[in-house]
Amino acid sequence: DGSGVQAFRSRLNEGTPKMRLPKGASYRFIWSEEGRALLSTKNTSLDTVLDELATQFFTGYIRITVERADVLEDGYLLLSFGKLVGAEYVGRETLVGALGLDASRRAWEGEGIVDLYEFNETQLRFALEENSAALLVSMDEITEGIEAGRAGKQEFDQRVEAEEEATREAKRRVEE
Repeated sequence: DGSGVQAFRSRLNEGTPKMRLPKGASYRFIWSEEGRALLSTKNTSLDTVLDELATQFFTGYIRITVERADVLEDGYLLLSFGKLVGAEYVGRETLVGALGLDASRRAWEGEGIVDLYEFNETQLRFALEENSAALLVSMDEITEGIEAGRAGKQEFDQRVEAEEEATREAKRRVEE
C-alpha cells in the first residue's frame, strides 16, 4: 500500500545527503516468470533487475529502501541506456561510487521496497552533473554510451511497438 511506503520513507532523516535526482516518471516492468511487478527485493535479485533494464536500454534510477537493525537504508543506482553509471548509499553513513554500489547491493539482501524512475536525456544530464562524485565510470564513457544507447533504445521501442501491434491484431482476429 502506497501510504505504508510513504510512512516508511518519511522516517528517513531529512537532513541526510542524497543524490540530487529529478523525480523522473514512475517505471514498472513485469518479471515474466513471476508475472508480477517488481516492487520488492524479495521478488528477484538486483542482477536480474539490472540485466532486464539493460535489455530495455533503461535510463533513470533504481531506489532501494530497506530497514535493518533500526536503520533505514536507501540505495540509489543511476543507469544510462541500461548501463549502471552511478551509485549512492545512505544508511548509518553515506557512501558514493563503488562503495555506494557495494553497500546498495548489501541493502538489497534485506527485505525492502524498490522504485524505478525513468529519465529523459535532459534529466539524465542533470543527474550526471549533480552527482559526479557518485559516478562509477568517466563522463567520456557515459557520453559514448549515450550515443550508442539512443540507437539501441529506438530499436527496442520499435520492437515493443511491433509486438504490441501483433498482439492487438491477434485479439481483433479472435474477436471476429
